[in-house]
Amino acid sequence: MVRQEDIDAANDPKNKSKKNGITMERSCTDVLCCLFFFVFIVAMIGVSAFGVKKGDVYRILTPYDSDGNECGKPGQALSNNFQGERDFTGYPVKYYAGLLKAATGGNMNDMYKAVCVTECPTGLPSIDNVDVSSLQRVDCLKNDDFDTCPYKQYNTTQILGLCVPDIKSGLETLGKVAEKMGQADNFTTLLVNATKTWKLIIYMSIAAWIITLIYVFVLQYIAKPILYISVLLLLVLLVGAGGYVWML
Repeated sequence: MVRQEDIDAANDPKNKSKKNGITMERSCTDVLCCLFFFVFIVAMIGVSAFGVKKGDVYRILTPYDSDGNECGKPGQALSNNFQGERDFTGYPVKYYAGLLKAATGGNMNDMYKAVCVTECPTGLPSIDNVDVSSLQRVDCLKNDDFDTCPYKQYNTTQILGLCVPDIKSGLETLGKVAEKMGQADNFTTLLVNATKTWKLIIYMSIAAWIITLIYVFVLQYIAKPILYISVLLLLVLLVGAGGYVWML
């Protein structure tokens, strides 16, 4: 039995769809939730303003070495092997000196070991052409992880105070070093394969996106036949399975 309130709701003009689109007569249905959301936005703005006024927003972008010293800042004293404060003003960028070791069989914690340097390493030759005796060290401030400044291991680009490995140079170097050392692991193999197949990966991603769009477009015309065929095949499968079991 149909309730009268359902009939009244169905006959209400507000609930009838317009011919050329949905009814735009809308109102807030959860005033309390809207109020909480407004209070949250106001509080977020207030906390952000307080942080900017009382704190140092530049510390968000300041690079740190693996001891916690701020690169490019004076008065740093977080290295246990060095007494007193040290001036890091002339060493504003962070160089990850343990990436190569971590990627070629070392401890994964080595990838976080870093030093503050004067500038990011650039202009390095291919690993095949490197003369070990001519390797140069970065100009750094030593810390507890490095009692001497590490060697320049790969070409980098400075981004927001970080010496980020160049995609081509860095990955090729990792792969060649791993092959020479006979310690290529899954991580290194993945990086090397990515450098060789990145174009194919991009092309296949674009092709998959295009095929998906075509499938979604075609699906609106063939969805019903696919549904009926699926149901029919399922029915045939069940009947066939039942008959097979009955014959046993």
